[in-house]
Amino acid sequence: MQMSNYDGIAEISKNNRVPFHFENGEIEFYHGGNIRTLEEGKTSVVGQCYTALTGGMVYFHLPTPLVNYCAMNSTDELGRHQVRAISMGNIKHNVDFYIENYEEQSEFTQMRFAFSELDYFLPSSNACSLYGTEGNLTDLMFSRTPKEVVEFSFYYLERMINFTLRIYAEGKCGTRSTALTKTELLLKFEKTNDLDFFVRLFELVNDVFCFLCNRRNITLHSVTLDGERIQKYPLHKDRKTVIDERPVKTSQTLVIINKYKDNWESEKVIQKTIRYTALSARFEQLFLMFVNNKVSVFSVHSSIAARNLIDLKQSLHITAALEHYYREYIPDTPSEDAIEFYDEIKTLLQEYAENHTGKKKKKAKSLIKGISPEPSLMDKILKVYRGCPEWTGLDSVLDEWFGSQVDDLAEVANEWRNELAHEKGKYEPDKRVVSAIRLVEHLNYCIVLRQAGYCDQQIKKILEDLLVR
Repeated sequence: MQMSNYDGIAEISKNNRVPFHFENGEIEFYHGGNIRTLEEGKTSVVGQCYTALTGGMVYFHLPTPLVNYCAMNSTDELGRHQVRAISMGNIKHNVDFYIENYEEQSEFTQMRFAFSELDYFLPSSNACSLYGTEGNLTDLMFSRTPKEVVEFSFYYLERMINFTLRIYAEGKCGTRSTALTKTELLLKFEKTNDLDFFVRLFELVNDVFCFLCNRRNITLHSVTLDGERIQKYPLHKDRKTVIDERPVKTSQTLVIINKYKDNWESEKVIQKTIRYTALSARFEQLFLMFVNNKVSVFSVHSSIAARNLIDLKQSLHITAALEHYYREYIPDTPSEDAIEFYDEIKTLLQEYAENHTGKKKKKAKSLIKGISPEPSLMDKILKVYRGCPEWTGLDSVLDEWFGSQVDDLAEVANEWRNELAHEKGKYEPDKRVVSAIRLVEHLNYCIVLRQAGYCDQQIKKILEDLLVR
């Protein structure tokens, strides 16, 4: 991820300004040999960059508040003893997001997303057209009028938000005229300055496209905030000068920092991003599943390299996601054998409770309440794959890739997950483990896509473009 570097002056407390340097997600304040007191509890700092004569403000948000790390004994004007919290030397602090071109007293009404995967998800080539006679297309026309491909509204964080995917062209006319087509994702809402709201919306869009790319290192790292700010200006009236206010348009850039994000993929990999046309039939419903927190995004791989070599953490995340989806969406109907077995156990415990008193009886009754037929991961995999009452199996989608080995892979996935969860040290993984975890991953995507309303034929086509076997 590419981040800007900044040098300038920042106000760390009232009337207390110090030089700072920002680089790689860390801001460093230079106190030098001076003793200063930070404004404790402060979680944001506004810096003025040296390179800008006017403007050039950057808002830095800190994940933890500023704290003075020293104390000094002193006396006040009346000679009374007091202890004052102080800081000196150089102090580094992490930054979790910052806003470029920051202007105070700003409120925003929309967020504009543009990143490489989005360009391939919805190619903007239709914003440019060829004209002419048949066989002789001589004219090239770029349209600056945005073409809205999809638009819908949803309710999120107690606000109504309008979602728009659009394509358009930008151009400059001059000695060398240029034109460029673009794809944008817009989120519009009522005027607000709630930074946490903007960050949550960013994370929502990021989660959707990480899921659609099956990796978390997508190039999305910033978003443009459009709105208005209050501008103060002198007004001459009745031979007096007064300061008046007026709203003016403003565009600022919110940059989210994720130090744990892997490096971006090459353009060759990004070009393979799934197209909107493959998802258009139920895209709104799929997006709303993320809005309603119905999709587990922790199971998405960190990168292509991680996807090609599934590690221990990914195995746990992917199998845990299946457990989550199973509880949420799969009718849990235990087999007759399982019910009979658990009934026998309950009967034995009931007899034990009747023949004992005190703590033993109380413990036995407590155990009875906690006994229920819980299927193993293997049973869950096979039930999701082959179906059960009120759930149609996925064999028509996945048989081509896993049909001949699904029983073996389900058993391998179960043993491998148990090994990771309980550290038994008895199971030695082999190549089948990778195939087994890939099977579970396919089941996860199938469940999500089916809940979004895609038919099995559409799901199979999506998986062909999205996952690896």
